[in-house]
Amino acid sequence: MFICQIGLLSLITEENEPIFYTMAEYSFDPGLQVGEELWINCNIDKKRSLKVKVISREKIVYQKGCYQDYKDENVLVLIINVEAEDREQILEIKNFLAKHNPGIKPSLK
Repeated sequence: MFICQIGLLSLITEENEPIFYTMAEYSFDPGLQVGEELWINCNIDKKRSLKVKVISREKIVYQKGCYQDYKDENVLVLIINVEAEDREQILEIKNFLAKHNPGIKPSLK
């Protein structure tokens, strides 16, 4: 099983750990490389277009039984992390989610 996730850098914690929101998930590698720019269109609190840049590509292998949604399969996850050019929009989205969806937790990497 192959999964590709696009993770948007939300903020950096006090411990200097990055926090990402998964913006999209695919069953293929879209071929995005570090330094490449693209647009993410989303409708969270309002329609937004975020200009982002790829900051990293990470590959993680999970043996059978280790990946929550596919316990009967080996899973390779490609995580493509991006950072928004306009950090102000990210803060607005984060504040909206915290206010209206307090149960939603971003993922660490």
